Amino acid sequence: MTELRLDNIRLLVTNGYTVLRVELEYGTELVYAEYSSFYIAAEEDNYRIHVSGYSGTAGDGISCTNMFCNNDAQFSTFDNDNDLDSSRNSAQAWRGAWWYNLGHQSNLNGEYGNNNHGQGVSWYPFKGWTVSLTQTKMMLRRA
Repeated sequence: MTELRLDNIRLLVTNGYTVLRVELEYGTELVYAEYSSFYIAAEEDNYRIHVSGYSGTAGDGISCTNMFCNNDAQFSTFDNDNDLDSSRNSAQAWRGAWWYNLGHQSNLNGEYGNNNHGQGVSWYPFKGWTVSLTQTKMMLRRA
Protein backbone atom coordinates (compact mmCIF):
# COMPACT_ATOMS: atom_id res chain seq x y z
CA MET A 1 0.00 0.00 0.00
CA THR A 2 1.25 3.47 -0.82
CA GLU A 3 1.00 6.26 1.70
CA LEU A 4 0.35 9.75 0.40
CA ARG A 5 1.59 12.76 2.29
CA LEU A 6 -0.90 15.58 2.84
CA ASP A 7 0.96 17.88 0.46
CA ASN A 8 0.63 15.24 -2.28
CA ILE A 9 -3.09 14.88 -1.59
CA ARG A 10 -3.36 18.66 -1.80
CA LEU A 11 -1.59 18.57 -5.16
CA LEU A 12 -4.14 16.04 -6.45
CA VAL A 13 -6.99 18.29 -5.27
CA THR A 14 -5.50 21.36 -6.95
CA ASN A 15 -5.34 19.29 -10.15
CA GLY A 16 -9.07 18.60 -10.13
CA TYR A 17 -9.43 15.52 -7.91
CA THR A 18 -12.15 17.02 -5.71
CA VAL A 19 -14.60 14.16 -5.14
CA LEU A 20 -13.82 12.14 -2.01
CA ARG A 21 -15.15 8.62 -1.56
CA VAL A 22 -14.61 6.82 1.74
CA GLU A 23 -15.28 3.09 1.82
CA LEU A 24 -15.66 1.39 5.19
CA GLU A 25 -15.75 -2.29 6.08
CA TYR A 26 -16.67 -4.12 9.23
CA GLY A 27 -16.60 -7.86 8.71
CA THR A 28 -18.77 -8.47 5.65
CA GLU A 29 -20.54 -5.09 5.85
CA LEU A 30 -19.41 -2.54 3.26
CA VAL A 31 -20.69 1.05 3.23
CA TYR A 32 -19.50 4.29 1.68
CA ALA A 33 -19.61 8.05 2.08
CA GLU A 34 -19.04 10.27 -0.91
CA TYR A 35 -18.48 14.01 -0.84
CA SER A 36 -18.96 15.94 -4.07
CA SER A 37 -16.60 18.66 -2.87
CA PHE A 38 -13.29 17.95 -1.11
CA TYR A 39 -10.45 20.34 -0.41
CA ILE A 40 -7.53 20.58 1.98
CA ALA A 41 -5.76 23.85 2.67
CA ALA A 42 -2.05 24.48 2.44
CA GLU A 43 0.53 23.60 5.08
CA GLU A 44 0.30 27.17 6.45
CA ASP A 45 -3.30 26.38 7.50
CA ASN A 46 -2.29 22.92 8.78
CA TYR A 47 -4.07 21.14 5.91
CA ARG A 48 -7.54 22.17 7.08
CA ILE A 49 -10.19 19.90 5.56
CA HIS A 50 -13.34 21.11 3.78
CA VAL A 51 -15.96 18.67 2.52
CA SER A 52 -19.58 19.03 1.44
CA GLY A 53 -22.21 17.30 -0.66
CA TYR A 54 -22.50 14.03 1.27
CA SER A 55 -24.23 11.01 -0.23
CA GLY A 56 -23.91 7.36 0.63
CA THR A 57 -24.75 4.52 2.99
CA ALA A 58 -22.24 5.10 5.83
CA GLY A 59 -23.73 8.27 7.30
CA ASP A 60 -21.95 11.60 7.23
CA GLY A 61 -18.80 11.21 9.29
CA ILE A 62 -17.02 14.40 8.22
CA SER A 63 -19.19 17.30 7.02
CA CYS A 64 -21.85 17.30 9.73
CA THR A 65 -22.23 20.45 11.82
CA ASN A 66 -21.93 19.52 15.52
CA MET A 67 -18.80 20.21 17.59
CA PHE A 68 -17.52 16.66 17.09
CA CYS A 69 -17.50 16.87 13.30
CA ASN A 70 -14.22 16.82 11.46
CA ASN A 71 -15.11 19.36 8.76
CA ASP A 72 -13.10 22.60 8.80
CA ALA A 73 -10.59 21.08 11.24
CA GLN A 74 -6.83 21.38 10.94
CA PHE A 75 -4.77 18.19 10.80
CA SER A 76 -3.31 17.17 14.17
CA THR A 77 -0.47 14.78 14.87
CA PHE A 78 1.17 13.50 18.04
CA ASP A 79 3.78 16.26 17.81
CA ASN A 80 1.66 19.01 16.21
CA ASP A 81 -1.56 19.70 18.15
CA ASN A 82 -3.94 21.72 15.95
CA ASP A 83 -7.31 20.67 17.36
CA LEU A 84 -9.71 22.96 19.24
CA ASP A 85 -9.44 21.06 22.54
CA SER A 86 -7.10 23.12 24.72
CA SER A 87 -7.05 20.47 27.47
CA ARG A 88 -5.32 17.74 25.44
CA ASN A 89 -3.76 16.69 22.16
CA SER A 90 -6.55 14.84 20.35
CA ALA A 91 -4.13 12.90 18.13
CA GLN A 92 -2.61 11.42 21.29
CA ALA A 93 -5.96 10.91 23.04
CA TRP A 94 -7.65 9.31 20.03
CA ARG A 95 -4.56 7.33 18.95
CA GLY A 96 -4.00 8.73 15.48
CA ALA A 97 -3.21 11.75 13.36
CA TRP A 98 -6.44 13.15 11.88
CA TRP A 99 -8.67 16.19 11.45
CA TYR A 100 -10.05 16.84 14.96
CA ASN A 101 -12.10 19.78 16.23
CA LEU A 102 -13.39 19.20 19.78
CA GLY A 103 -13.64 15.49 19.09
CA HIS A 104 -14.47 13.44 16.05
CA GLN A 105 -17.21 11.73 14.09
CA SER A 106 -14.58 9.82 12.12
CA ASN A 107 -11.09 8.65 12.99
CA LEU A 108 -9.68 6.64 10.10
CA ASN A 109 -6.12 6.82 11.42
CA GLY A 110 -7.09 5.51 14.86
CA GLU A 111 -5.48 2.44 16.37
CA TYR A 112 -6.50 -0.68 14.45
CA GLY A 113 -8.40 -3.14 16.64
CA ASN A 114 -8.78 -0.71 19.56
CA ASN A 115 -12.42 -0.73 20.69
CA ASN A 116 -11.95 1.81 23.49
CA HIS A 117 -14.23 4.82 23.06
CA GLY A 118 -13.02 6.80 20.03
CA GLN A 119 -9.50 5.37 19.90
CA GLY A 120 -9.94 2.83 17.11
CA VAL A 121 -10.54 3.14 13.39
CA SER A 122 -14.03 4.59 13.64
CA TRP A 123 -16.86 6.23 11.72
CA TYR A 124 -19.49 7.16 14.30
CA PRO A 125 -22.59 7.18 12.04
CA PHE A 126 -21.75 3.63 10.87
CA LYS A 127 -20.60 1.72 13.97
CA GLY A 128 -20.19 4.28 16.74
CA TRP A 129 -17.08 5.07 18.74
CA THR A 130 -16.47 1.62 20.26
CA VAL A 131 -16.09 -0.52 17.14
CA SER A 132 -12.78 -0.46 15.29
CA LEU A 133 -13.42 -0.97 11.58
CA THR A 134 -11.61 -3.75 9.73
CA GLN A 135 -10.77 -1.80 6.58
CA THR A 136 -11.11 1.72 5.18
CA LYS A 137 -10.23 3.45 1.93
CA MET A 138 -10.16 7.12 1.02
CA MET A 139 -10.19 7.71 -2.72
CA LEU A 140 -10.22 10.82 -4.90
CA ARG A 141 -11.55 11.32 -8.39
CA ARG A 142 -12.16 14.22 -10.70
CA ALA A 143 -15.57 15.89 -10.56
